[in-house]
Amino acid sequence: MSRLMLLLLFVLLVGCAGGENREKGRGSQSGDTLYTADAAMAVFDREPERALLIIDSAVALGNIDEELASLLRAKVYSQSTSEERLDTAQQILERLVMSNFVKDKPNNYEIVLDLLIGVSRQRENNMQYLQWSTKKVELCREQGLETEALRTEAEIGSVLTQMGEEEKGLAKLSGVIATLSDRRHFEEMDACIIALKRKINAYYYLERSDEVIPLAHRIIFKINDYRHHADEYADSSYRMPSSAAEVADYCNFYVAQAHGYLARSYAELGKKDSARYYLALFEQSDYGRSPKGQESAAPIHGLLGNYNRMLAIFDRVEKLLDDDTLNTRYAVILKGRACAAAAQGDYRAASGYWLRYNALNNLLNRKLLQSRAYEYATRYNLQEEEMKTEKERIKAENSRKASIMHLILAMVILVLCIWLFFSRLSAGRKNKLLVAQIAEAVKYKNFVENQKAEAARENKSAEGQTDTETHKRVVPNIKEMSDTELYEFLGMAIRNDKLFTDPNFGRQTLTDLYNVNERRIGAAFSQGNGLTDFVREIRIEYACWLFNNNPEMTISEVSAACGFSSLPVFSREFKRKLDVTPSYYRSQI
Repeated sequence: MSRLMLLLLFVLLVGCAGGENREKGRGSQSGDTLYTADAAMAVFDREPERALLIIDSAVALGNIDEELASLLRAKVYSQSTSEERLDTAQQILERLVMSNFVKDKPNNYEIVLDLLIGVSRQRENNMQYLQWSTKKVELCREQGLETEALRTEAEIGSVLTQMGEEEKGLAKLSGVIATLSDRRHFEEMDACIIALKRKINAYYYLERSDEVIPLAHRIIFKINDYRHHADEYADSSYRMPSSAAEVADYCNFYVAQAHGYLARSYAELGKKDSARYYLALFEQSDYGRSPKGQESAAPIHGLLGNYNRMLAIFDRVEKLLDDDTLNTRYAVILKGRACAAAAQGDYRAASGYWLRYNALNNLLNRKLLQSRAYEYATRYNLQEEEMKTEKERIKAENSRKASIMHLILAMVILVLCIWLFFSRLSAGRKNKLLVAQIAEAVKYKNFVENQKAEAARENKSAEGQTDTETHKRVVPNIKEMSDTELYEFLGMAIRNDKLFTDPNFGRQTLTDLYNVNERRIGAAFSQGNGLTDFVREIRIEYACWLFNNNPEMTISEVSAACGFSSLPVFSREFKRKLDVTPSYYRSQI
C-alpha cells in the first residue's frame, strides 16, 4: 500500500512539472510572475483554488513571506460561502491581529480589520462585526482619518438597528449624516451618501417606508450639487472619479439608486402613480438595466401588479443562483411567486410557494438565532467609541451654530429685559392697587368692629352696667353658651382687649381668663379656621392699621406691637396673607 502511494505521488509531481514546462517551456524560478501576490489576487475571486496554489508556490519560491501568504489565504477564504472556509479565514485573521504583521503597521492592521469585518458580515455575526468595526474606528481616528471612521460608524449604526438597538442605531446614523452633511469635499460627500443609504436600509428593515422618501431626495440633491460643482469637491481622495466620464457614471449610479428607493417607498405606501414614475426613471438608467438593478426592481413590479415582468426577472435570477438557494435572495423570489400565483387565481401554486418560503425563512431564522446566540456570548464595549462620536457631533453642531446662537442669545436677553421692565411696571401697578384695596378693607373692618363695640357699650349703658359688671355676669354662664356664642364672645374679647398682642397668647391665656377648658376653646374656634389662624389674621389686620395710622413706626416695632415672635415670622406671614411684603406695603402707604 505504501509503495502504491509513493508511486501515485511521483506521477502527480511529474505531471505537474511536465504541465508547467509545457506551458512555459521552462521550470519555475524565483522571479516567475506566475507565483506572486498580484498573480494570486488577479484570480482569487474567479478561481479560488488556483489562487491558493499560486500562494503556496510563491511561499515555496520565497517570493512572499508566510505572514503575507496567510493574509492572502484569508482573503481567498473570506470570499467563500462555506462556513468551514469562513471559519478558517477568521482564525487566520485573528492570529494575524496578535502578530508582528500588524504591530506598528497601520496599513496591514486596517486590511486585516476590513477582512474580519467582511467575514463577520458573511457569517451574520453582528457582535463580532461590531467588535472589529469599533477597532477600525479607533484605528482611523488614531491616523487622523475622520471621514473613514465616520463611514465605518454608519455601518455600525446599520447593524445596531438590525440587532434590535433601533434608537441607538438610528441615532448613530443621524450623527454621522449631520457631521458630514455640509462638507463640500468628495470624500465627505461620498461617506454621507453611504450613511444615507444605510439609514434608508434601516428604515426598510423597520418598515418605515415613509421616512425613506426625504433621504432619497437628499441623495439626489447632493449628487446634483456635485454634478454642477465637481471642481469644488475635488480633493485627494482615492475614491474620487478621475475623469468626466467617471463623474457621470458615479452620479448616474447614485441617482438611479435614489429613484429605486423612491419607487419602492411609494409602492409600499400605495401611491402607485409616483411609484411608476420613479420606477421608469430607474429602469432607464444603466444600473436599472443591469442584472442586479433588475433584481432589486422585481418586488416593486410585484407591488404595482406587474407580475409577468416580476416573474421574468425572477427566472433570470434563478438561473444565476443555480443551486445556491439557501439565502434571502431566493426567499424573496419564493414570496414574490406566491403573491403572483395568488393574484392570478392559482391558489394551489401559491400555497406551494408559501410553504417553501416559510420553510426557507424558518431555516434562515434558525441560522440567524444560532449566530445571535454566539453574538450575545461575546462581550464588547462600545461606550467609549460612542462618547467620541457624540463629542464629534456636538463639536460640529456647535461650530456650525455658534454665531446663530450668539445672535439668538442677544435677542433673548433684550426681550427678557423688556419683559422684566414691563412686568415690574405692571406688578407695581397691581401691587399699588392691592395695597389700596387692603387699606380700604382694613378701614372698613375696623369701622364695623367699632360700630359693634359702640353698640355693645350703648346696650350696657342702657342696662346700667359697666364692662366689668358685664364680664362678671357673662363669665359664670360661659358653660351654657353654644360653640357659636362662645366663638363670638372669645373673638370679641381677643380683638377688643388686644389679647393677640401678647406673643405668648394661646388657648392657655383664654383658659386662665375665662375659666374654660382648652377642648371647648378648640370646638368653638372650629367654627372658623382655628384659633391660630384667627389670631394670625387679626395680627395682620392690626399691622395694616398701624402702618396706616402710625407711619413713624418701624417694621420691627409694628411686628412686636402685633404680637409676632420675630420679624422674619411677621414678614413671612404678611407676604403669605397679602401677597406683598411689609416694606412694600409701608412704602405705598
